[in-house]
Amino acid sequence: MYDSVGAAVLPFQTAFEGRIEYLYLDVRGLVTIGVGNLIDDARDAGNGDATRGLAFARPLPFVWKTDDSAADQDAIDQDWTAVKTRQDLAARGAGAFASITQLKLDDGHIDDLVRQKADEFEATLKRSAEFAGFDDMPADAQLGLLSMAWAMGPAFAPKFPRFASACQDGRWGDAADQCHIAGPGLGRRNDADRMLFLNAAQVAADGGDYAELVYQVG
Repeated sequence: MYDSVGAAVLPFQTAFEGRIEYLYLDVRGLVTIGVGNLIDDARDAGNGDATRGLAFARPLPFVWKTDDSAADQDAIDQDWTAVKTRQDLAARGAGAFASITQLKLDDGHIDDLVRQKADEFEATLKRSAEFAGFDDMPADAQLGLLSMAWAMGPAFAPKFPRFASACQDGRWGDAADQCHIAGPGLGRRNDADRMLFLNAAQVAADGGDYAELVYQVG
């Protein structure tokens, strides 16, 4: 991704996901932390008993909320399980999990997690035939694709065939018309994504600098 996109990912995603230092459930009942970073197995959506997602939590450098000392593996497992089994709280938002969690990630590690996820999402997008030309897309289109990946996971191309085809062909105006994601709480993100692809269309039409991000973050 362009440097302009890499610099924008964290503030852009924070505007839509917030920034939460402890584990919580997203609207699908999946364990999440940081800036909307999934710490779960997507196959377990809505399943409070599934534990495959523990594998995503265990490598993270959790510390105790009380004194910032390093948490051991048992404590990480307990916190993750305490959150995962409270599917009844998923609709209440991240704040509902503050009192049932004992651990957190510090700011630096949250930032690292966002950058790591952005790199992973970029790599996955590029493995799709429709988005294989990611490196040569306008910066606004790159950020738009990363935004959609954040909301749905990066392997979303089969679910959006007309959008994916438009991206493959560089038809950014059509991509703007096809980028809408259905679901609760996605209105602002959908508006931003549409603007990103419209910006990409304008840059392409004007012969502008593809490496420069037009969208104003923040």
